[in-house]
Amino acid sequence: MNDIRGTALLCTEDARLKAAVEEAGFVPQVAGVCSVEFPCLREETYTLVVADETTSRETLVYLQGLSGTRRRALFVVVVAPRGPTGDRFAAWSVSADLVVTPSDLPNLRRLAGDGLREKQEFYRRFEELRREAKGRLGAYA
Repeated sequence: MNDIRGTALLCTEDARLKAAVEEAGFVPQVAGVCSVEFPCLREETYTLVVADETTSRETLVYLQGLSGTRRRALFVVVVAPRGPTGDRFAAWSVSADLVVTPSDLPNLRRLAGDGLREKQEFYRRFEELRREAKGRLGAYA
């Protein structure tokens, strides 16, 4: 089941991206120009952030500076003109969770849904282990 929902920040005005995000089950909010997104990220809680690699470099740099807790709450998708969709190293190199090529935008629902669920499960388990470790350490934590 790939039923994901939430609000998505689009850091581009590309109509194809907006359509793909809507098709994926998200409510898109278009920020457009890079300097506009930053207040949006501070004031709103988004499930998904979609940035175009060629036009949203400032956004990607800004996301790198977010606290770990804040960044973990976002699933960041970067649309890149080339390279394999789903390449984890390519995503890591731009501080994203997923890299998608324009030709794979019709698959965004499945790709983002699977990636978002995987990330949520990873951090759910991470928090469990952190609490267990803190409990064992007691006063030392």
